[in-house]
Amino acid sequence: MIARSAAYRPDYSPDQVPSTASVHHAPVLPAPFAKTLTIDQPPRGRVLIVEDEIPVALDLQKALRDAGYRIVGPAGSQGEVERLVRRGLLDAAVIDADSRAAMPFAVADWLAAEEVPFAFIVGEGTELPREHALRPQVTRPVSPQALIDTVEQMIDGDPAAMPVPAARWPRLFPPL
Repeated sequence: MIARSAAYRPDYSPDQVPSTASVHHAPVLPAPFAKTLTIDQPPRGRVLIVEDEIPVALDLQKALRDAGYRIVGPAGSQGEVERLVRRGLLDAAVIDADSRAAMPFAVADWLAAEEVPFAFIVGEGTELPREHALRPQVTRPVSPQALIDTVEQMIDGDPAAMPVPAARWPRLFPPL
């Protein structure tokens, strides 16, 4: 006996239904397997995820994908971050401040120099360097809605998501 899938219907047409059948029901056919193809809305932005813990990175990725963002990464090391950033333009980034492998503050310095807005994922007791202390922060455990709201603010250019530039010392005052 040859096993066939439920969709296998060689030479079937509705005209071949026997007319002598006492039951007037049409044969039951499987539902179509493919959805109708439609053009989805374009992605809302490209977001880099820098996270070295795979389960956390996948949760972040799922939350952002479900919200319509295109994900770049996740990256777990500084080399991966460099490779992914060189591949294309980024609209925002989310960096785990407690990551050991990714060297998060070196990545943050690099993204700041490239003028890519980014936010930190921080845990209890995480201390950020002074130059990044005013960046947006999402606390652990990460709420998907808080993450999405923060990324939206960064991509939309909301002033609340952009840090105030730190004053460089020594300040030079104009002569009086």
